[in-house]
Order: sequence, then C-alpha cells, then structure tokens
Amino acid sequence: MASNRQNATVDELFGNASWDTTAEDYFVTKLKIASTSTNWHNVVDVDRILCHLAQEMSVELRRHVSLNLLREKFKELQDRYITFKRLTVWPGVNYCPHTNIMNVPVEYRDELLEYDNCVERYWHTGERCWSDFQVIFRGLAATSPIYEPGGRFHDPVILSDNDSENSHQTGGSSKPRRKGSRQVGHSTPPVVHVIDVSSSSSVPDESSRNGPTDPWEIARIRSAHQEHSEQGSSNSNQVAMARRNSNKLVSSVIQFSRFFSFGPFDPPPLLPPRRVVVTGLGMVTPLGCGVEGTWKHLIEGECGVRAITIEDLKMNGFDRETQQHTFDQLTSKVAGVVPCGTNQGEFNEELWLNSKDHRSIARFIAYALCAADEALRDANYMPTEQDEKERTGVSIGAGTGSISDILDASRLICEKKIRRLSPFFIPRILINMASGHVSMKYGFQGPNHAAVTACATGAHSIGDAARMIQFGDVDVMVAGGTEASIDALSIAGFCRSRALTTKYNAVPEEASRPFDCARDGFVIGEGAGILVLEELEHAKKRGAKVYAELRGYGMSGDAYHITQPHGDGRGAILAMTRALKQSGLDPNQVDYINAHATSTPLGDEVEAKAIKSLFCSHAASGALALSSTKGATGHLLGAAGAVEALFSILAIHHGIAPLTLNLTKPDPIFNGDFMPLTASKKTTIKAALSNSFGFGGTNSSLLFASID
Repeated sequence: MASNRQNATVDELFGNASWDTTAEDYFVTKLKIASTSTNWHNVVDVDRILCHLAQEMSVELRRHVSLNLLREKFKELQDRYITFKRLTVWPGVNYCPHTNIMNVPVEYRDELLEYDNCVERYWHTGERCWSDFQVIFRGLAATSPIYEPGGRFHDPVILSDNDSENSHQTGGSSKPRRKGSRQVGHSTPPVVHVIDVSSSSSVPDESSRNGPTDPWEIARIRSAHQEHSEQGSSNSNQVAMARRNSNKLVSSVIQFSRFFSFGPFDPPPLLPPRRVVVTGLGMVTPLGCGVEGTWKHLIEGECGVRAITIEDLKMNGFDRETQQHTFDQLTSKVAGVVPCGTNQGEFNEELWLNSKDHRSIARFIAYALCAADEALRDANYMPTEQDEKERTGVSIGAGTGSISDILDASRLICEKKIRRLSPFFIPRILINMASGHVSMKYGFQGPNHAAVTACATGAHSIGDAARMIQFGDVDVMVAGGTEASIDALSIAGFCRSRALTTKYNAVPEEASRPFDCARDGFVIGEGAGILVLEELEHAKKRGAKVYAELRGYGMSGDAYHITQPHGDGRGAILAMTRALKQSGLDPNQVDYINAHATSTPLGDEVEAKAIKSLFCSHAASGALALSSTKGATGHLLGAAGAVEALFSILAIHHGIAPLTLNLTKPDPIFNGDFMPLTASKKTTIKAALSNSFGFGGTNSSLLFASID
C-alpha cells in the first residue's frame, strides 16, 4: 500500500470521496490529523495512512462530528502556547511540524519565509492577506511526494469562540473577524472547528505499515459521533459544512506547529565565516616595558637575562639567614627579570603594584594590567557603550600564578600565625584573576577566560580567544599570557627538575642559547604579552589599525611524558599541521617560524626535527627563516607563547625576522641552508608560525599572516 501511495496522484488517492478533491483538501486533512496528534513530530508518518483514509472518507464525511473533545484539546494547546510563547528561536524553519525549510526546493524558500513573516504579523496585528497564506500550501506541495500541481486554494478561516458557536448553529455561515474586531491582538489561538475522519475500523493492519509506531492511532480523535437529527439534509450539504470547518483549522495548526515540536531538533545553524585580526599590542618583558622598546632591543641583539640577587627571591618575611641559605642552595642563579623603575621602558611598581587600587593584586596580575593597558591604547579601543562592552571579552592565562604568596602563607602556618593571613590571599593566587581584573577595570562583559597549560598558556589563551570571535560570542577579545615566577620556590622547583641552566651563572647574558650545542637548560623569566583580537569587519568599521590576521590555531598532545617531548616530535608536527590546515596555507607559504626552543638539550632537538620533517624542502632551501627569541628574554613560562606571538606579528609588520641570541655552534641537526638566524634579517614576511609547548605534553601553534 505504501509503495503504491508514492506514485498516486491526489485524485487517485481521494477517488472514493464524494467531494471535489484538491491539493488544499489533502493538506487540510493532513494538518487536521496532525493537530489532534499527541506526538507532533510524527506528522510525517501521517502520509502512511492517507491511502486508508481515502477509502473511509466518503463514509466519514457524511457525519457531523461533536466538537467537545476537540475544544478541550485546543484549550490545552492554548495553555501550552502561553507557557512556551516565543519558544521558536529560528522563525521560518519549524513553523510546520513536518517541514524543514532546507528540504524545500530553492524556488519556494523565499515564499515560505515570507509566509512566516505574514503569520507573525497576523498573530500580533490581525493583518492578513490570502495571497500570503497561499504560500504555505505551495511550499508544502513542493515537498509532498503525492502532490500533483494544479490544485486550487481557498482562504482558511479563523473563528473566535463566539463565531464558532454561531457557525455551529448556522451551518458555518459566519465570516472571519478582520483587523479592528474584538479578537484582534489576542495572545492565544482561537477555538477551531474540526471534523473527525477516524473510525474504529479505520486502522490499517500492522503489516501494511512501515515503522514501529501507529500514526493513525496517535492521530485518532476520541470523540463521540452525533448523527444529524435534521431530516432532508443532503449529503452534499454535510460535506460542504465539513470542508468549511476543515479550512478553519489550517491557520491555527500552522501557528501551533511553530511553537510545539517534541521531535529531534534541527542541526544548529551554520556560522558565517568571521576573520580575526590583531589591532593592538602590549608587552612587559625582561627587555623592557612596552612594545616599541622591547622590539628594538630584540632585533639589535640585546639580552634581558641577568644574575639574580637575594631580593629577587621575594622572601622578605623570612630572616636573613634563611634567605641566604636558600639563595646558596639554588643551582641556577640567572633569570629574565623585568626591569623596574620610573624611567622610560621600565615597569612602574608604584603605579601598578603599590597604588591604593592595586594593593590587593599579585605581580603577575599587575603585569597583565600594564600590558593590557598598552594594547588597548594601541588599538584605540576604549568602549563606552553597553553593547560594545558586552561584545568584548578577556582571555589571559598564567602558568603558575603567585607562588611567592603561597610561600608567605606557609610561613604563617609554621609560625602559628595563621590569623594574620591576608583576606586577599586567594584572590591574589587565582590565575583567572588576571582576566578578572582586566575585565573589571574596563567593564568588559564578554567571555572571561583563563587557560592554564604550562608553557603553552599564552598561545592557548590567544587561540581560544580567536575561536570565541569566530563563533560569534564577541567581536573583540583582550588575550594573552602573564607570569611572575622569579621567586625562591619556583626557581628551586625547576632546579630540582633539572630544567634550568647551571653552567652560566657567571655569564648570565650567555645562559639562554637555543639550538646551540652548549645549551644546558632554560633561563626562567617573567613578563606579559597581550593582544587585542578583533573581528575583521568590526575593525574596518571603526577604522582600526590592523597588524596581521590570525589564520591558524593548532593544538595537540604528546601523550608521552610529563616533561619530555616524544623523540620523533609527533606532538609538535600535529600542532603545526593543524594550524596550517586551518589557515588554508601550504608549508612553503610560511616565511618565518618563531620556535619554542627553550635552550634544553632534548626539547630544542625534537622541535628542530619536527620542523625539518614538516617543512622539508622549504626548510632546506633557506627560504624559511627560523629563530628562537628566548635567547634574549629567557623562558617566560605562561607568558612565553603570548610574547612570542607578538614577536611573530611584529616580524610580519616590520618585515624583520629576529635573531637567535648566543647561537655560536648550531646543533648537528641543522645543515646547509636549514639554519636558525644568528642575526636579524630584513625580509618580506607574509606568514609567520609561533610554536609553544608545555609540560604535560601540551602543544600549540599560532599562524599569523599579513592582510591587505
């Protein structure tokens, strides 16, 4: 039966009916059954019973149906409409239970959407035009397997409660109310007259159905049939009244079906492509406070690493003897320390740490505030409107937070002075407080995010922020990483893990030497790097300066060891490959790579191997510029990825690839033209890749490109 139905025409389907069958009658019947179903998402299954329905229609249409139970049904739906009013989020897609606009032929989609607007207008104002309502029949017909074009359409009539009573008493002669009548503007659908086309004998056999459910049983109206007492009433009059009552249902069913759907949701809407650009830069590094000074010192080959002192250990709460003993026990006594003072290019502690407004914040938060302030000023972005603030978020992470505060708190416990613990202890050590303070200072109410992924934190924070913009969560993100880990406990911990350099305490400027054969560990550093990321069209609209576009963001995990990378560099290869894939660029289109290389014996070699494997002939040709800027700054841990992302952006912006400091004897893995830069090189850089890898096997790659 089902297979025959697929090839049947409307006339053949309703051949036994005593009325003039049209496309309208077919859809009226279909929607009428749907409106009384308790399982609205099964409306599609109504098609299965229409063949059987045709055989019974000539009998059933000669009876007048009681409306009592149907009134109760629609009263229930009215209550549900009031409760779930405006539930439909995407108008024009789910306005009919069994119609998805994506399944409608292209030529009918605009008409269906126009119909949706028409229904919305009528629902609130009472304005309607039958030429508008015709669209729904045309659209439904276009998706029906048994519709044959050429059917005629009639104006569906909606009755109020009083009209329904009058229609019932007078044979349906009342006219629909128009704009300005008592019913216009009602928030609930009208009561509708419906006929019952079911009977106890009209259920098809189980063998004739395809599917596990019985839609005919679901659709059955449990109402008692009332025989006409009037004598001499012809069958044709009864059929005509039934058709009028059926027509009155259509608009109400359509409106109901827009708000009630209990089947599977449609797929989420496809997001429009949103490009992310960099419009502001801010930096605090061992090379100086500020982007301009830091970049100048970097490309000129200056070094920000120096020998540390007891004061750098931040142990002021301990006695002098303990401080001296701790300092003597440290095997590494060099670090990339941020220069502090009131001169140009120095971090002003009185402004960012000791002022009345900042006494409750830790140093890593102060670095983030300082860098964010520079970045926002550089981007010329200080929103004042509420909607702009709601469309701006913050994503700033850190690797370790404020370990010095934890050390001071532990001292209070040892001295049994726990009541002296500062109430700001927790807010000072929480890593997300860097994002929180930046958000609070400027009133940004978009996403407030903080990644913590060891030495890849800065890169992950930037990449995550870019995706928030791409997903449409916000238009602007202040993103980056910060770190203030020059303290006794942090240095001691890395010394015990044998990660820090120990051979160059006497010559600190030579201690950080990425890719060099004489490297023996990294130099711990501190600072912050902050970017202002912005959706391209938003940036154009406000005339913002654009440094570069963030085109690719790749992530991976080594799944190998807590501190050591896998020997074949597969984690680094995966991250770089994914960044390239997202960017749409080929490896030979990358002009510069800012390597993660921290000056550790194993890490540098593995990363060089991964780069050589992925970029192959492009690397061997000498066209690929490669360097690690950690020779000048040391390893800034959670801030490293962000600061080096800024260096990559500046390389594109200025057309200069920075050098690798202290590289005198390159690792044997380098040969021919595949060699890290030992001097800054002026060249055209259209695409730059920045790598960041961290403890736990976490890897991240950011790919930036120039933009016209």
